[in-house]
Amino acid sequence: MKKPTLDEEILHKLIQRIEIKEDGSPRIFYRFSDPSAYYLINFINAQHSTCVTT
Repeated sequence: MKKPTLDEEILHKLIQRIEIKEDGSPRIFYRFSDPSAYYLINFINAQHSTCVTT
């Protein structure tokens, strides 16, 4: 299986918007509603340590 490349195009497809709370923590709004799709985010995060997660 080919490792996914996290690039700007994929981020725009997965993330609707990011809000920064007063305490500086991010709140990420994803473009999908199926909770099982979050495994993809976790997989990508494991490959890219600089990715922001909720």
